[in-house]
Amino acid sequence: MTYKDIEEFLSNREFSFHRIQTLIVLLIVAVFSLMTVIIPFINGYTENILVHLIVSLFLLLFVFFAWYWNRAVFPKPKTKKGQIKEQIIIAIVTENAKQKVRITTDFKNQIKRQIENYDLGNYDVIVLHNYQSKVLQDRIRLYNESRGYDMQSVDVDKFLRLIQRLNGRFIIYGNLIQRNSEESTYCLNIDALIKHNLTTKTDKAILSQEFKKVWENEISFLEKEELTGFKLNANQVFFAASYMLGLATFIDNEYAKGIQIWESIERYIKQTPDVYNYLDNVISLKSASCFLQSNFLYLNGKIKESISYRKKYLDIIPNEYDSYLIESVKQINVRNDVDLALEFNEKARQVAPADDGTWRYNNLYLFIKLPNANEALKTLDEILNTSYRIELETIGQIFSYNIACLKVDPTHIQTHFILGVFRYKKLKAPILAYEDLEAFVRKNTNPAWKLLVDRSKDYLKEIDEILQIKN
Repeated sequence: MTYKDIEEFLSNREFSFHRIQTLIVLLIVAVFSLMTVIIPFINGYTENILVHLIVSLFLLLFVFFAWYWNRAVFPKPKTKKGQIKEQIIIAIVTENAKQKVRITTDFKNQIKRQIENYDLGNYDVIVLHNYQSKVLQDRIRLYNESRGYDMQSVDVDKFLRLIQRLNGRFIIYGNLIQRNSEESTYCLNIDALIKHNLTTKTDKAILSQEFKKVWENEISFLEKEELTGFKLNANQVFFAASYMLGLATFIDNEYAKGIQIWESIERYIKQTPDVYNYLDNVISLKSASCFLQSNFLYLNGKIKESISYRKKYLDIIPNEYDSYLIESVKQINVRNDVDLALEFNEKARQVAPADDGTWRYNNLYLFIKLPNANEALKTLDEILNTSYRIELETIGQIFSYNIACLKVDPTHIQTHFILGVFRYKKLKAPILAYEDLEAFVRKNTNPAWKLLVDRSKDYLKEIDEILQIKN
């Protein structure tokens, strides 16, 4: 233990508690305090040697456990307003406390600053001291080895438990060393790991490929330029981490969170010419996230929210056909204006791609609601006689929307007709269809829907024959 070690400990206590030298210093200070202050003070009350031993043992154990806690126990993320942020973890092993302070004050703080500047409020950054960084790196190594053999081993469980404790989402790990060539140079060798749900081999390959494009494993800069060097490289790490976090949200189907990330990255790219070549890709991922979030909300009956995300999608990638369809849905759901909804749907028909018949499904619903049973059945027959590539997705949205309407309004019995017809004719599920068609016939009191009731009865007879043949 040298004077330099003691001076370094006193000036950088946050990253020195994990060292063995620190324990020795603390024990020496504790013994010195016992001999010069504590024991003489206790002697004023009692000279019982047993009391002296208990107090001494308590103090030494307290020092040891305080040191051990700081050394071995990984920090829990801070809670703010009841919310625990996901962590970007920096586990970089340095050669001395000065380098660790640089990692914290320049590297970490610059990443945090960029997170705040670009409104990525769901994430925070923590720096682990050297001992914990080594432990985490060892667990990552064992985890990667186990995953390489597709094993769910003890090493995998240990790593996953640790990441759960830290609430880690993105881990930056490696080493910072100082080379004394002609001029003193910092060399930062780092890698990264991102937490995401289980993926297919294709998704893994895409993530790995994108990571290689955006990540720099080895960074070097002169010691005399350390202030700007750490900050500039922190910006690069911020961009790479944000980009990979966005991809992870896409794979994890967290599209709303992903949209926020893509919007932040887009602003960053427009102010940073060095990464401008990523702009098209980021815009494409943002538009896809808006589209998928819109579909997700529609499938869950949240129509108004779905429309807002679809409008975001159309703002990014203008599409006349989709615009008319969305406007038609908006008129019927927000304003209950069937005639205007039909007008927009007619405009959609005129520009519809050859392989997309979504507009027919919209027309069917609108004619039923109008009510115009003749046109509704004419449209239904067109639907039953045609098919297109994404038809099952359209049917899924139709089902979700109608089921949501029926939950809110029990008189929305056209849901039974729509579900029954498409379960029978499109999904080839006559048993499921029977219940809905029978419910529509039984509950209908609208004379304008007589033709729909008659069609339902025809389908019920067909299903009866099918079931009798099977029996």
